[in-house]
Amino acid sequence: MTIAPHTGGQGARFFREVCRAMPFIMRHYHMDEFMTISQLRRAVANKFRDNSHIKDPKAVALLIFKGRQELEEVIKTFKNRHHLITEYVSRAEEKVHAAGESSKFGAMDARSPFLKAFLQSNNTEKAAGW
Repeated sequence: MTIAPHTGGQGARFFREVCRAMPFIMRHYHMDEFMTISQLRRAVANKFRDNSHIKDPKAVALLIFKGRQELEEVIKTFKNRHHLITEYVSRAEEKVHAAGESSKFGAMDARSPFLKAFLQSNNTEKAAGW
């Protein structure tokens, strides 16, 4: 991980803060039914990597502020379990299936045609902005 000198490592410090909160989040939301802590860490790291091109210190500070706000919402249970599943598990599963890798649960790969069509229609509605 390369850190831009003008950001002072704020992103890396915040990432470590999020990682320290992950065991509590995994226990509190019973996320171990869907993913391991390393898979959750990887999903969060990918969110950080998605914004790694941003170098403006004000933009970095804003992203960290929004991240802290989301972390606080998760810790204080303002977000429900299904929010986390949608945001972190579902998107991680989509990336796993797109890459052709196997998921934590092999049964997830053997979905019925109805379930595949249903999940695809749900993703289409999200893409259309419904």
